[in-house]
Amino acid sequence: MKIFKRKTKAPKSLYKPEEELEIKRLIDNPGIEAVHRIAEIQEIQRKREVRIIEGKSTADDIKSGFTRKEFPWLAKFNN
Repeated sequence: MKIFKRKTKAPKSLYKPEEELEIKRLIDNPGIEAVHRIAEIQEIQRKREVRIIEGKSTADDIKSGFTRKEFPWLAKFNN
């Protein structure tokens, strides 16, 4: 008897691939500069999330796929 498993889709990240790679690199090299840079990247991500919630995505966001269409669950926070 074969059991078929559904392929689960990984949740889409609000970080760009370059940002994810930079965070991974910074985690491997701990230091105060790394902590500050990770905080900066998180702030960028937070601002991106707010733009999606408010429906004010920039041209760069749209080009990178950060829109309400890609993240419909964020739209429910804008009431």
